[in-house]
Amino acid sequence: MTFDETTSRPDRKPVDLDSTEILDLLGRAPAYGVYVTVRYAPTQKSQTIVTSLQDGIFRSDVRLTDRGEKLIINDLGEHWVISNADFWRLFYPREPHVAIGFTGWVRAFENPKGEPVESVVNGKMITGGAGCWFVVPVEGDQLERIVGEPYFVEAADFAGAYMPEAEAAHYFSRLFTTRERVKEWFRTRFAAVQNRLERPIDNR
Repeated sequence: MTFDETTSRPDRKPVDLDSTEILDLLGRAPAYGVYVTVRYAPTQKSQTIVTSLQDGIFRSDVRLTDRGEKLIINDLGEHWVISNADFWRLFYPREPHVAIGFTGWVRAFENPKGEPVESVVNGKMITGGAGCWFVVPVEGDQLERIVGEPYFVEAADFAGAYMPEAEAAHYFSRLFTTRERVKEWFRTRFAAVQNRLERPIDNR
């Protein structure tokens, strides 16, 4: 999707994304999980990390890490540090030093027009190529409920960040299972420590 401040062009097909027709098609379209792919690496204690994030304005800060934290680097080159607990809560390792994290759910279908399209959303012109996807955000635990404005996603971007519902649900369940295993490990360790602390001391 691109924002174009100029007026409509004759080589683009006008589409009303808020029309009943489009919203009805989106409401019945397949669901997809939206994910990000990041690289990660464990940190050492007192390692100096410069946190760099671009949220419209570049900003950075320097911090010292604790052992076991994770350095996260996304495809924009942004990097930041999170705790090990947060890493296992938010990401699922897909291969060594590469993990995925889910950001939400959408319903989507391929551009039925077969030609470049344009639409006005919130007063701005957005455009999509002939092979783009029509997309709308939906509620995570209620996939038929639309919770945002429709938009276009180019085919290459869609292929790299949107996962079919069945595959996404598989990763979600594995992520949940991993979280539960980590929680159980901590519960077991805590119970063992408590048991040692409460055990009577034998002074004989």
